[in-house]
Amino acid sequence: MQLIMQLIIFMLAVIGFTLIVVESKIFEWPKRIIAKFKFLSLISYQLNCYQCVGFWSGILMCWLSNPLNDLTIPNFIVCGCVGSFVSLIGAGLLNMIDR
Repeated sequence: MQLIMQLIIFMLAVIGFTLIVVESKIFEWPKRIIAKFKFLSLISYQLNCYQCVGFWSGILMCWLSNPLNDLTIPNFIVCGCVGSFVSLIGAGLLNMIDR
């Protein structure tokens, strides 16, 4: 039961962080500054992509929730992939609610 709760909290944290980065007013000015530089165009694109931000959010939340215990490269990749998937699903659900 505790593992399921940890997974749910992980997924909600990733979805929330992704939504903050992609849609919030807090991140508008850094994204505008990054968009001005042509050599940062890939980063600018990624900051507006739910899957991209979700992947990196998953890796960040994986590290924050378990910084020293049993973290390997495959664990980070799995967390990133889960983050990418749940962020896209979360964004889709919120878009359906907003209609």
